[in-house]
Amino acid sequence: MKERNDALRCAGSGERKDSDSRNRGSRKSGGKHPWPEAESSFYDQLLEKIIESGMTDAEVYRRAGMDRRRFSEIRCRHNVMPKRRTVFALILALHLSYDEAVELMQWAGIAFSPASQTDQIVKYCICHKIYDVILVNQMLDDIGEKIL
Repeated sequence: MKERNDALRCAGSGERKDSDSRNRGSRKSGGKHPWPEAESSFYDQLLEKIIESGMTDAEVYRRAGMDRRRFSEIRCRHNVMPKRRTVFALILALHLSYDEAVELMQWAGIAFSPASQTDQIVKYCICHKIYDVILVNQMLDDIGEKIL
C-alpha cells in the first residue's frame, strides 16, 4: 500500500517505482540501532515519522516552513539528501523528541555539533518542546545566525 501511495504522489517525477528494486519499509523490528541499515534510508525514516505523527504531507511542510516543491523533491527523489537546516525544520514540524531527532539526523548523515550555535539552539528548542519554526528562526536571527 505504501509503495502504491508513493507511486501516486510521485507520478509526475519520471522516476520508475519498482518495489522489487527497493526493499523499503523492511526495517527490522527487533530493537533500534544507532546506525542506518542498508535496506532503509532517510526517506523511509521520514515517511515513518510522518505516518506516526498522523499529519498530512501538507501539514508537515507548512509547519516546517517549506514550499511544496522542495518537500516533494525530498519525498519523490529518494536519492536526494536534504540540507542540515531542512532536516532541522522537519524535526521541529514533526514535534520529534530529542532521541527521535538524533535518530532521524543519523539517517541524514548529520549530528548536533557543539561548535554550532544553530545546532545548539535547535537542540535546546527540541529538548524544551519549542516546535514553532517561526520562533526558532527568530531566535537564530536574534544572534545573527542564518534561519532555517
